[in-house]
Amino acid sequence: MQLTATDSTGATLTWTIDAPDVHSFVGFVSDGHLTSLTVWKDDIPDSFVTVNDLHLSVAAVPEPATYGMLLGGLGLLGLAARRRKGR
Repeated sequence: MQLTATDSTGATLTWTIDAPDVHSFVGFVSDGHLTSLTVWKDDIPDSFVTVNDLHLSVAAVPEPATYGMLLGGLGLLGLAARRRKGR
């Protein structure tokens, strides 16, 4: 069984597990973002591949309507403050 991981810095690590069993474990920690993960399994009888705790994240980008609601709310707060000051 062969595992290859590549991150956004270009670092690539490859692991080969000759006789995988229930205690086989491979970890990959990087400061960059994981760009690819390849798991290749030969015809090894009674074996299967699992991936646990694979964390992928995407930065949230607000929609334009969110900015519009923010500006509208700030405008209403400004209008309310102006009316109170005028009294």
